Amino acid sequence: CTYALTMSIHTKKSVADMIREALTDEPQSAEQIHKRLTISYGEASTPALTTIQSTLSAKGGKLGVKIKDSSKKVSYVRLSAGAVSAPPATASTAAAPEQPAPPEKEVKPRPRLKAKKERGAADKAEAQEAMENKLRGYLSRPLSAFALFGLAQRGVLKKQKSSAAVKEIVKVVGERWLLLSDAERKKYETMAEEDAHRAATAASGAESSLMGAGAAT
Repeated sequence: CTYALTMSIHTKKSVADMIREALTDEPQSAEQIHKRLTISYGEASTPALTTIQSTLSAKGGKLGVKIKDSSKKVSYVRLSAGAVSAPPATASTAAAPEQPAPPEKEVKPRPRLKAKKERGAADKAEAQEAMENKLRGYLSRPLSAFALFGLAQRGVLKKQKSSAAVKEIVKVVGERWLLLSDAERKKYETMAEEDAHRAATAASGAESSLMGAGAAT
């Protein structure tokens, strides 16, 4: 009767509880766990091997510690066997005292003479750049006869068509240019020749000034 009562109590345990009870500090495969349970509970009360395998697959991480060897064979040990406390810190592993940072090097101010020379070089470079910009202005292309005619017509067209766009004004200027007589067109061509001569003279003078400034530096 006592044996029957013991078996009755055993059979009320779940498969997970039985597996947890069978786990030890030594790694065991599902087959070894099944064999251990068979010895403890008897073949009739022991779950089938496939049931143990499926339970380990689903809940193995909660029942014990899962271990894989080099051949990828899976074993389990009880949870307490997997708990390893960290070793206490020793003198060699203790954190070394923080070393003070090296003092920053003092940056000495530049001598006044050197700063004065640098300012002088900067002023010369700025003057040279200004002269070159001035020369570029003188070397700009002179206006053509059509451009001079357009400038003359611009004021008139602005009064006549104050809201007209630039594109429309250029179109009207072109149409009026084509309607000019030879005498009227000759007047603007003469003005263009004079403007070209003026631009060439100004460019020549500016180039001479630039060359003189460059030689002086």
